Amino acid sequence: MDLVGGHPYLIRLAFYYLVRHDLPLDELLSKATEDQGIYGQHLRGYLAIIQANQESSTIFKQVLESTEFNQLTGREVYQLESMGLIKLDGNNIVSRYRLYQDYFTKHL
Repeated sequence: MDLVGGHPYLIRLAFYYLVRHDLPLDELLSKATEDQGIYGQHLRGYLAIIQANQESSTIFKQVLESTEFNQLTGREVYQLESMGLIKLDGNNIVSRYRLYQDYFTKHL
């Protein structure tokens, strides 16, 4: 829950891998933010979309690096929010899940 915030698909995928591949939870989570981890395909898909738009990539990097990013308007902010990558936290914008924070901090 700490990693994916209750996202139904990501939780279900974790349960599937735990049962199907007989993996311990700590091993599954330790590799979750890697390209070859259980969420690799999900994360690489978002990465391709973000990298295709330089403005979105720049905005998302700023969100990831700042605890007080508050540019609440703009097409790129709307795109990132509609993709589920960011959320509003008061007057600030933050990464929606720790999974996204960890992965995209390394890859953008």
